[in-house]
Amino acid sequence: MSVVFLMITDLDKMTRIIESFSKEEHIQVLKIIMEKDLTCVSENSNGTFVQMDELTQETLEKMNKYIDYVLLKECDIKAIEETKERLKNNINE
Repeated sequence: MSVVFLMITDLDKMTRIIESFSKEEHIQVLKIIMEKDLTCVSENSNGTFVQMDELTQETLEKMNKYIDYVLLKECDIKAIEETKERLKNNINE
């Protein structure tokens, strides 16, 4: 199975996708950002904020790979749940 990485160039689209992530996934994205682009991050009592338009290309590429990973993981989980449900229905018939 080959994996095709999405290259999200639209920062708004990337932001919307990341906003749908869980807290743990947000933390991973922040770790990716803080590896190279610490100056793009600010924090206050409302949370952590990232200047997406100031991130390096390397960071954006790592974020894209992580987004692909999360989306593929969600697809896999959904497929497993559907298979489980189908098997459960077959047993009950």
